[in-house]
Amino acid sequence: MRRCDPASPHRTRYAFLSSTCGSAVYAESIRDLTSKTGFSPELHNSTVHGHSWWWLDVACPTVDDMQALSKHFAIHALTTEDIISHETKEKVELFSGYYFLSLRLAENTTDMRKSPWNAYILVFPRGILSFTFREGLDTVKILENIEELRCSMDLNGDLLRCIIM
Repeated sequence: MRRCDPASPHRTRYAFLSSTCGSAVYAESIRDLTSKTGFSPELHNSTVHGHSWWWLDVACPTVDDMQALSKHFAIHALTTEDIISHETKEKVELFSGYYFLSLRLAENTTDMRKSPWNAYILVFPRGILSFTFREGLDTVKILENIEELRCSMDLNGDLLRCIIM
């Protein structure tokens, strides 16, 4: 995996899945995603429009992305700062309406060394908002796991977090 470039053209940076989506929806901007799905960040904790659970994965967020998402999801300034600054310290923090996980993960490189990278997950009662700064993460496998479980159980933010991790 390599660091991603949020400015690269035609980069799909948003992936969204919810209880009402038949499959994942991919978009280059939050506006594009909203027009494709009807999902509104203002409704992220409600079951309005039938989204009883959801996952929004954001790859390579820019400072502008973070400011917009922070406003829409009422993300605490410290959480936003940790994500923008690529905080490497692992932690769990509780905030009003969500809890925040900052994870330090590693993958094997071709020469068998460990390559560390960060993932940031905000767990809301009804969904997950995740951020990464690496290209090539296999969200397809995560989506397949969610798809297998969504037919047999009621999913919520905590269960989605377990699946993603």
